[in-house]
Amino acid sequence: MPNHVTNRIRVFGDEAEILRMLEEIRQEGAGIGSVDFNKVIPRPESLEIPCGFSTFRCMELYLTSVNPAAAWYPGDKMEPEEFSRVMECLRNRNYGQKGYSSPEETAVYEKGFLQKGRFSDRREMESLGRQAVTNVLLHGSATWMEWSVEHWGTKQNSYGYEDMDREAAKGGELVFYSAGSCADKIVRRLSEIYPELYFSYRWADEDFGNCVGEKEYEDGEEVFCNIPTQGSNEAFVMAEDILGISPEECGYQMDEKEGIYVYQ
Repeated sequence: MPNHVTNRIRVFGDEAEILRMLEEIRQEGAGIGSVDFNKVIPRPESLEIPCGFSTFRCMELYLTSVNPAAAWYPGDKMEPEEFSRVMECLRNRNYGQKGYSSPEETAVYEKGFLQKGRFSDRREMESLGRQAVTNVLLHGSATWMEWSVEHWGTKQNSYGYEDMDREAAKGGELVFYSAGSCADKIVRRLSEIYPELYFSYRWADEDFGNCVGEKEYEDGEEVFCNIPTQGSNEAFVMAEDILGISPEECGYQMDEKEGIYVYQ
């Protein structure tokens, strides 16, 4: 389970523009104060397929079905040049598919997946594999998770926010959690979409003194950045301010001799 990262955003500018932004980015069914990453950087719907080992094995089965060198496996084969292009794209995106499965490997995959009830037949496995490969060709990622990490910086949407009334929202302060990483890519994009607003952004991981920093954005450009060294005293001071708790409350004590915080 990923760590909770606290994100604090302060937005400066015209109150009406701030309210418009908060209304446009709030999650469906939630109030002002929530942030739907999909409304800031939309994730293609075709990526909404299972991620993990089974999908990558299905990609291998699909590639085997279209591989002109795998004559033993049924399927409409690609032209060699087209197949080479597909494999090159997969390698460039760090998908290490071999491009084929042996008859023995295919039998193992089919037996295992069918026994677990994940698929009804080979055709269904190949269909998932085809979709994953197509996603890489079109969007650079096979499934929603890889795409989200690359484009949002975190694999899931924001959470842990508190609804605000419209009067409070005029202050332009947002607080929410992200999973395992900060959401600076989202904040930069907000600055591009709403160029008349100025964004001051700070974040801190629940792993005290790690993954902590601050940035500011104006008109889509990063105009300030301060990311202290992980575990440094500066990182501890910044985390304390962002999280609202002291290092001592998290089990750390100052080592007077070394001049650094250590976990007790």
